Amino acid sequence: MKMEDALISKASLGLLVGDNFKVATRPVHKKEVLTVSDDATDKIVTLSAKPTATVGYSVFFYKTDDGSSIGEKLTATVTTSGTPATNKAKFTGGTLPSTGDMIIVDYYVDAPAKAQTLTIAADKFAGTYLLEGETLWRNEDGIDVPALYTIPKLKILNDFSIEMASSGDPKPFNFNAEVMKDTKSTAMVIIDLIEE
Repeated sequence: MKMEDALISKASLGLLVGDNFKVATRPVHKKEVLTVSDDATDKIVTLSAKPTATVGYSVFFYKTDDGSSIGEKLTATVTTSGTPATNKAKFTGGTLPSTGDMIIVDYYVDAPAKAQTLTIAADKFAGTYLLEGETLWRNEDGIDVPALYTIPKLKILNDFSIEMASSGDPKPFNFNAEVMKDTKSTAMVIIDLIEE
């Protein structure tokens, strides 16, 4: 059975992978292009967020000519001070960038407290469900009457793909399911036409 969701949702993705989104604060990736400015005698950039203090996550700085290609790696020290906090990165050692140079900063920040995470794991699979749906069925007189579809045992298959458009336009989300024999009866699909 081929199924289509207008847009992927947290609920439908959770069904497909056999897990749910859970509140979990953890470091998440951030990348930004900043312009070097002067701060007294130092060359600096100001990050839009505070880098995570979690061990194992570094902050990387690279020169860039166009905002996307990575050039020379630079060394800088990030300090957070003041109220509100400013996250200044002061360039040190080696070749210093010039005022007006573009810099790619690649780092991790702590996700907000309400952030949610879904893990797709090798030991979890989509479940089996009772599916009930409503539609319209056109009878011989050309009149649309309500129709109820019931599938007592539907197994969601794990062969799905998530399409993402570079334009940012939404895409329908397609996935497959297998209609299985119900252990309590021989019914596989029940269609009720509610015709008066």
